[in-house]
Amino acid sequence: MLTDSVPEKWARAWSEVRSERAWFILLEPVISEAYHKNTPRLGSRTCKDRILWLKTLPNVLIHQMSDNDALTAGDLRLRYPGKGLSMVDSLLLAVASVTRPRVLTTDPGVREVGSRMGIDVSYILHEA
Repeated sequence: MLTDSVPEKWARAWSEVRSERAWFILLEPVISEAYHKNTPRLGSRTCKDRILWLKTLPNVLIHQMSDNDALTAGDLRLRYPGKGLSMVDSLLLAVASVTRPRVLTTDPGVREVGSRMGIDVSYILHEA
């Protein structure tokens, strides 16, 4: 979870974030999903501590979602029903379509839909 081993492909981006040369945009639903996915492996306390640490970095921006973000996310789920996008994935793509960051993902649906939307997506195959 971001402080564990970062894939080599993303090491430079993470280094830039940690050294305050780049911004890291977070969405609360993404934080919730990261907590849910990592708690079984790391434990609740460790996950909470790492999330709180991440949120305190000076160059981390917690994006305040708007009605437009929410409606765009709903539209994306409707437009791409076969891509396996969760609502969190759809919210991420909706916000990225406006803020234009590089999206780092292990999700093939996010990669495909994001690329179709002209979003800069860096994808790594997730190995369980």
